[in-house]
This record gives sequence, structure tokens and C-alpha cells, in this order.
Amino acid sequence: MSRPLTGLQAAVLQLVAEGFTNAQIGHRLGLTEDAVESHLSRLRAKVGARDRANLVHIAYQQGILAADIRRHGDHAGYRQHETRGERPCPACRAAETAYKRAIRNRARSAA
Repeated sequence: MSRPLTGLQAAVLQLVAEGFTNAQIGHRLGLTEDAVESHLSRLRAKVGARDRANLVHIAYQQGILAADIRRHGDHAGYRQHETRGERPCPACRAAETAYKRAIRNRARSAA
């Protein structure tokens, strides 16, 4: 990552990693949902992430978010842990949780 995160981007990223929705993040930080999505778009562009879950995973891998993922070395994510028959690292669990929450939220809003 070439440019450091702003304080607001770091706060948004932390809340995403904790599994909050855009609406919840906006409420906590005093932002609109559109503003939160704008920050997420910029964050994804900064780290080269394709989606919300990938953003969290990359942030943990790059040390932007603190987690002990060193013991698992370089890996491709949650599914690779399952393939190896091991417990997923904190970064992968957080990314998987964020991904599942995003899918549930999309399904609810579509209904």
C-alpha cells in the first residue's frame, strides 16, 4: 500500500472487520451510508481488494489490522485452512464473518 490510511478510513476499516454493516458504521461515525461506501471504495482501491471480505483479509495480512496470522504463513484464505484441516487464523475468520454478514444483508435488502 503506497498511501497511509486516514483516521476515518482506519475507523471504517476496523468496524468492517468487526462485522458492522454500512448503516451501523455510518451511525457510529456520523456518516451517511453513501459516505461509508465511498470510504470502502477508496480502501479497496488502496489495498487492491475485490470486495469487503477480501479488504479485511488483506488488511490483516499487511498488518493494517492487528492479528497474529504469522504462524500460518502465506496463504490463500479461509478455504485453504479448511483444505489443510486446520483452524482458520483470526484474519480469515474475520474476513469470512464479514463476507457472510454482507451476503445476509444483501439478501435482506433484496427481499
